[in-house]
Amino acid sequence: MSESAPLNAEQLRLVLQTIASRANIARQVLWYSVDSHGAPLAAAAEAAATIMTSIGAIADEVSGANVIGDADCWNFGPDFAVGSER
Repeated sequence: MSESAPLNAEQLRLVLQTIASRANIARQVLWYSVDSHGAPLAAAAEAAATIMTSIGAIADEVSGANVIGDADCWNFGPDFAVGSER
């Protein structure tokens, strides 16, 4: 991950709002899968996993990428950047 300048207050607000918004979407998807008798649970779980990946990537990137890594690591796996250098 390249070093970047610290976030200003507006950027931090936007990042936190995005994380909260995506967490809310994941919560709604999970409740929908519980409340809806005809909805395929696998699709709901995949949607929630995708949303949680997005949330994790945003938070990890902004906080220094110390949990899993940058967005590429979250979305494509830890070997993604290594594979592009070969």
